[in-house]
Amino acid sequence: SFADGERSNAVAIAALVGLYAVQLLQEGALRPCFIVTKNAEGAGASTLVSCAVVPVIGRLPTGVKSDEDDEMRKALTAAVREARLVMLFDNQKSRLSSAALAAFLSSPTWSDRLLGANQTFTGQNIATVFVTANGCTVSPDMRRRSLFIELHLEAERAEDRQFRRPLDLPTLLALRSNILAS
Repeated sequence: SFADGERSNAVAIAALVGLYAVQLLQEGALRPCFIVTKNAEGAGASTLVSCAVVPVIGRLPTGVKSDEDDEMRKALTAAVREARLVMLFDNQKSRLSSAALAAFLSSPTWSDRLLGANQTFTGQNIATVFVTANGCTVSPDMRRRSLFIELHLEAERAEDRQFRRPLDLPTLLALRSNILAS
């Protein structure tokens, strides 16, 4: 469930609809970073992100945020070069603070030096960034550039919950055309 009710619910809907409707944004418009925080493992952060991403792009490209800002910069440059629509940094545990990621979130055009070369690359940043986090603090720069969804697991153990309809990858892929048609 949502820890703070209406605000997290509204941001979750924005994430669910936003990626689908991103083509309606003007060229150069900045995309928000959606950070899904939770009080315990198994609260559903990755499932929520899957519901937003899988119907639109047909897969869930998952990664983790590097603690080294130089490695983060390289990953962001690769995302721009590959024209990735989504970047998911899953299971962030420590402080979310990255000068490279903060700059990426506020830059419709990204430039960086190519790895192993004395050339630069410039490309359009079209990625929507998702972060799932448990027990994570956020730097002021990341807080200003992000929308937060706070989840609360009420069960003592996540594995004790019963689901009427699991929303795993095969289920979301099977429902993809119905979800997009809605």
